[in-house]
Amino acid sequence: MPERNRAVQRAARRMRDRQTGGTYTDARGVVRAGARRSPIPRCPSMLEAGVWSRYGRWIFGTDDWQRWAVRTPCGRVQTPRDAAAAGLVARPELALTQCLHHGPGPDHTTCPTVGSPGSAYYSVFWWHAKTPVLPFAFDEPYVVHGPLTETDDIDVIVPGITRPLADTGA
Repeated sequence: MPERNRAVQRAARRMRDRQTGGTYTDARGVVRAGARRSPIPRCPSMLEAGVWSRYGRWIFGTDDWQRWAVRTPCGRVQTPRDAAAAGLVARPELALTQCLHHGPGPDHTTCPTVGSPGSAYYSVFWWHAKTPVLPFAFDEPYVVHGPLTETDDIDVIVPGITRPLADTGA
């Protein structure tokens, strides 16, 4: 049985607390009807892997994380797909965790390291670890998304961010 949607559970609790009656099924009908506006988490924030990937899907409209755009501390916008196509990285997920234009060089005044004090980033928790990830290149305070479904509670698999890197056998 799939896990219950957290937003629907919260709505069912609110219905119960207000003593208006209603079941989980009634709450699902209330929550899933129509579009929703969800505030984008401010940086720096700590997010679970599923929550982070949910925002990525809502903002960019795709499960393909390589098409998600992120903003580096120096203001550049980059996507993993573009970085891999340009040959800037061997592993495209590195585009989500570091500025590829300035690289991880010693001069952090040009582009601070992701996760350093004062930089904008998300700490994404996965498999008992956390990874500092660049914020999404999205300038609105809210994202409008469709009705909630069970897939909203499933995380997109991003190596090194929501799952460990695959063992290369080397």
